[in-house]
Amino acid sequence: MRLTTALLMAISLFAPTAVLAHEAGHGGHGGHAMPAEAGSPGKASEATRVVTIVATDSAFSPNAVAVKAGETVRFIVRNDGKLVHELTIGSKAMQLEHQSEMLGFAVSGAIGLDSVDRAKLGAHDHGNNVLLEPGKTGEIVWTFAKATELEFGCNVPGHYDAGMLGAFKFE
Repeated sequence: MRLTTALLMAISLFAPTAVLAHEAGHGGHGGHAMPAEAGSPGKASEATRVVTIVATDSAFSPNAVAVKAGETVRFIVRNDGKLVHELTIGSKAMQLEHQSEMLGFAVSGAIGLDSVDRAKLGAHDHGNNVLLEPGKTGEIVWTFAKATELEFGCNVPGHYDAGMLGAFKFE
């Protein structure tokens, strides 16, 4: 109940800013510069292993994943929560920038508490993220270019700030 209240408060406090930013073309993954050192979408056939990450309504499990530079990993992401969740791979700065886009989606009705209107959402899959309704499973295949500071986070309004994030630890 607290998370729902926090989500609604975040939407009401920041909705005007998010709508203006979203309408002005700011946000969107096209505006999120993914540095080359962060890596890029990979091919499932080149993955050296599979890692399952479970989203609950307050955290990811595990909240840290060991990776190697040059490694391709297939991430199976499962939403075991009662709310919509996202897993996005990126730098902290990219996660924070992506939050304005996600807030715009919430304000427009493309993302609800427990549902996603894919028609309103448009193209949200950009290789570094997956957006899931409760009970759904998706995947990301990612090739880590070199050791850098990367994390995974849920940027549905209020979730990242509530602690829904994890770190990649380079070996």
